[in-house]
Order: sequence, then structure tokens, then C-alpha cells
Amino acid sequence: MTLHAEGSESRADLPICTPLVLGWLGLFYGVVAGVVLAISLLVSPEAIALGEPWRGLGVDVTSCVGCALCGMSRAFSLFSHGQFLSSLSLNPLVVVAWPATLLVALGGPFAFQRRNRRA
Repeated sequence: MTLHAEGSESRADLPICTPLVLGWLGLFYGVVAGVVLAISLLVSPEAIALGEPWRGLGVDVTSCVGCALCGMSRAFSLFSHGQFLSSLSLNPLVVVAWPATLLVALGGPFAFQRRNRRA
């Protein structure tokens, strides 16, 4: 780290992502992805279609405007329950999103352990 004439540090000299930060981010996102997968397995697609998980959080499910993620919650739940063709009919992006979420759920804690290992 170098000091400039004004006595301030150069931003270019500061590390953006240290191994410790990357490890903790991996752990955080891994836990979040694991929770998402667990919820998709525990909550039935029918309950999701009725909006039950969101009503408990105070979210109005009748105001959905539709987007590329439309049907993704139900598709995730169906995919988690092994109903692959039904999940594809709701949202084809589940083929990419579900395995990516699983990868983050499994890889996040591994990245944390690997980045924070002391040599």
C-alpha cells in the first residue's frame, strides 16, 4: 500500500477480494442456495400455486405482472420432487437454474473451507 502526496491510500492498491472474503461469500451463498432447495422440496407445488409461502410474509400474490421467471417457484418445487417434465412446462429455465443452485449449495461451503484453510 502506498501513500500519495495528500496522505491518502490509492484505491488501486487496496485488495478487492481477499481469499477470506471470497470464502465467506461462498459460504453465505451456499447456505442461501441450500435453503432455497430445501424449501422447494418441503413446499408442494400446489401450495406455491396458491401463494401460501408468500402470504405468510405479507406479500400480495395477485399482483404478479409476469416475467421470465414466471412459474419458477413451482418449477423448482416440481424439479425437486422429480417431476422434470412438469417443471419444464412451467419454466424451461429450471433446467439451468436448479442445477446451478445445487452447485452453489454444494460448492459454497467447499469454497469456504478451501479458501480459509491455513497452510
